[in-house]
Amino acid sequence: MTKSIRPSRLILLSALFLIGLFVLDRGLYYGGNHLAASPYWHSEVSNRVTHAEKVEALIVGGCRAALHFDSQLIQNKIQLKTFNAGKAAIGIGNMEFILNAALTHQKPKYVFIVIDAGNLEENFDTARNDLIKTIPWFSKLPPLEKENFIQQYQLNNLVYKTGLFSFMGKGDEFIRAGLRSALSSIRKGNLSINDGYEPRDPKQSLEKTLMDKKEYEDLLKHVKKELSLSEFSMETYSRMISRVKKNGAEPILVVTPMHHLHATNEINAKVKQAILEMGKKESVQSFFYLDNYSSIANQNELWSDSGHLNKLGAEMFSQNFSNDLDEYIQKESK
Repeated sequence: MTKSIRPSRLILLSALFLIGLFVLDRGLYYGGNHLAASPYWHSEVSNRVTHAEKVEALIVGGCRAALHFDSQLIQNKIQLKTFNAGKAAIGIGNMEFILNAALTHQKPKYVFIVIDAGNLEENFDTARNDLIKTIPWFSKLPPLEKENFIQQYQLNNLVYKTGLFSFMGKGDEFIRAGLRSALSSIRKGNLSINDGYEPRDPKQSLEKTLMDKKEYEDLLKHVKKELSLSEFSMETYSRMISRVKKNGAEPILVVTPMHHLHATNEINAKVKQAILEMGKKESVQSFFYLDNYSSIANQNELWSDSGHLNKLGAEMFSQNFSNDLDEYIQKESK
């Protein structure tokens, strides 16, 4: 005669199962990512986009993405769930990682790839070094393996070949989904997850800085006067665009405004030409806001430094961008 399992024991076993699932998942999620040099390991924003509600408009890039795009403001205008997966102080290799991570878990309708002159100049060595410096085990590889690893630049393939990428985060997603379902009966709406938008304090302004003659002269010394486009950078953006299209989304290139003392008109013109050629080659839409004569470029109170907007500037730019984007979306839908 079989004994029935008491309800209290059943609850305990179920709880232990869920805890075990969570612990195992965390082991894969952190340990596995650490081993495979996944973007989750170094970028919390990649973790966030994994668990965000269904993302319809995704923003990817470095500092300019993280600081210049107010995702909530854009979302309110275009009526599409918008997520800023920008991450400050990363190179183009890490941008590609974050994009791949996001598209593994999300199916957006639009992906905005934010580009600036610094990205366009990144070469193979710069991107490689930016990636491998975060990998503890790289220095322990035998010389021949290390050389092959560097030459082949196989980080992307490595992540997928491990097999870990298909498992990481799934248990956590299951638990989160359960929590959302349970909470839905208690309150309306979904759990919100903050994205990578990190606006700078409006008190950080060039207004006071440029009143100091020494500070102004020092800033003039750093105005960008040269631009060396990288073939590697172009190839990387081409891969990113192809990845977005393969995922069923529309890639859109965006170049944000810069303060008029950031670069010369000649440099801005070269960047614009490069973006136009890239857009034509890849058959993608682009939005270009780099103009030393624009209103934003000449309002010192909107800038924390010559290359980064503060919160006031981000809100103004995001409003302009969302208006242009909404007009584009409405036009394309007809």
